[in-house]
Amino acid sequence: MTKLDHLFVIVPGIGGSVLTDESEKKVWKPDVRSVGKAMCRPEDLAMNRPLVPTGLFTDFHITPFWLVPGYSKITKRLAYVFQETVTTAHPTDPIDPDASIVNFPYDFRQSIWKSAEALGREIAWRLERRKRKVVIYAHSMGGLVAAWWWGMLGGHEVTEHIITLGTPFRGATKALDMLINGVRVGPWPLDAATGVLRDWDSTYDLVPKYRTIRDAGADVYPHDLSLATEEFRRRAKTSYEQFQKMTTRIRELVEDPALLGAWTHFYGEGHGTLSRAEVVADRLVCSKETPDWSHLPGWEPRHWQGGDGTVPKISAFPAWLDADENTGQRPKKDTRRSPEKHGQLVEDRAPWAQVEGFGLPDLPSAAQGAKEDEAYVLLDHDDVVLAGQPTEVGIRLDAPDPGDPEIQVTLTGDVVDVSRSSDGWVAHLPGMKAGLNLLDVTFRKVPDLNEVSIQTKIGAIDVPA
Repeated sequence: MTKLDHLFVIVPGIGGSVLTDESEKKVWKPDVRSVGKAMCRPEDLAMNRPLVPTGLFTDFHITPFWLVPGYSKITKRLAYVFQETVTTAHPTDPIDPDASIVNFPYDFRQSIWKSAEALGREIAWRLERRKRKVVIYAHSMGGLVAAWWWGMLGGHEVTEHIITLGTPFRGATKALDMLINGVRVGPWPLDAATGVLRDWDSTYDLVPKYRTIRDAGADVYPHDLSLATEEFRRRAKTSYEQFQKMTTRIRELVEDPALLGAWTHFYGEGHGTLSRAEVVADRLVCSKETPDWSHLPGWEPRHWQGGDGTVPKISAFPAWLDADENTGQRPKKDTRRSPEKHGQLVEDRAPWAQVEGFGLPDLPSAAQGAKEDEAYVLLDHDDVVLAGQPTEVGIRLDAPDPGDPEIQVTLTGDVVDVSRSSDGWVAHLPGMKAGLNLLDVTFRKVPDLNEVSIQTKIGAIDVPA
């Protein structure tokens, strides 16, 4: 069989890689018991403990602070379409040098630049074996890893295209909230999980890289937050400075239209997303309200419009796409809205189709993602909740003409009660069993569209002892 002309690399988000210790025991793997144990024992995932990335999570799994998506659907899809096997990279054991589809697990505790160096080594030895162009499919923090490799390590010289899904190019208020206020599920603080996140370098790479905090009447960066510890400020400042270097370099590179055209960014919009942070009575209050301040060119508050439930819309657009401060002109860009929430972005078929287009050039143009005049179901809920406790989910319909539609909400197949709210609807979910729960929201009789729906996942965990 003729080999593909491209090397396709799949880069997961934070937590999406399997990690093993020196004895090859899996410390972090797609197993509820394993993840729960690791979260209760910070030493298992401590930065000073050597761990080796050996695989990707295949299906969704629950942690106390987020749902980790699985990547088996995209890998199986590419294997089927291209009629190729999928190889998983290993940092010390070169595997199948002629592989065309490669899963790239990495030690997600490390800074993105260290992970980018590992990505560069993996790609370099494969290209030495067989010259070809690289196509990267990167979810969430994986897009930051790919960006550093592309801009700072010469990746742009060998790249055909990079597709990012919900990548927090400017950080996420959710990460700031967890580092400052700690991890919580409902009213319960999870101190051990907080200790894990505060130890990792990567978590500081996810805090906002713009003046997102209102502090004593001033708008400040996270590294200038008055109530933060000295260690937090130091590590956040280090990450900020590194991001500035990367952004400056990539902004220089994308002055070349061919290099700017090497990127496609998929983003979510309108879902309830932590966006606003304000110091109130010696406490950092993070909320889903739209900030009424902004210091980014072309990003007035009216343009924020929520996000994908984890990453604010503003953050999924890299800073090198901002309007020029002098001319007000924006670079021509390829950004595409997805109807999905953050974790489910990996199951959006539009990015899949774009990847496939590079391997099957005789097919029609790849799908362009959702169009601006399409309808979207927007959700507002926590990804992880306490098992057995009733939960409310905010729902809105974003459509050119929403009309007076019928709505049906089901939880794992059972219809649940829905009531109207001031700006939409509220689904009243009964207490869920521990594990993953499927939530389906369907609107019928939408003018010109008839039916609009979304499916998402909610993780439920037992009350901590």
